[in-house]
Amino acid sequence: MIDDSNLTDNYSNSQFEKRPTLQDIDELANALCVEYSNHEFYKWYCKTINVLGIQRVNEIRAMYRDTRQARHLFSRRASEEMKVKIARQRMLDERRDRGKAKDFS
Repeated sequence: MIDDSNLTDNYSNSQFEKRPTLQDIDELANALCVEYSNHEFYKWYCKTINVLGIQRVNEIRAMYRDTRQARHLFSRRASEEMKVKIARQRMLDERRDRGKAKDFS
């Protein structure tokens, strides 16, 4: 018998990351607003954190921390990764829904 209770321990994929709390999202979004002097993007930062997860957002943030255009590079990379992740999720949802019978009543 195979014990599969620890299978997810081998994955570092954000797909298995615990859903962030509203407080965690708020704190990180505010930190990004201050770091990038861009308070108008608070909602976008929150969406980014929800889609990519706290760990991935912090990884992207660290990539560009010492660059001259950190906020622009962060935004571009995060936006590209969000598009890919959202498109992948839509594709998975469509595959899952394709097998279900349609109710036309």
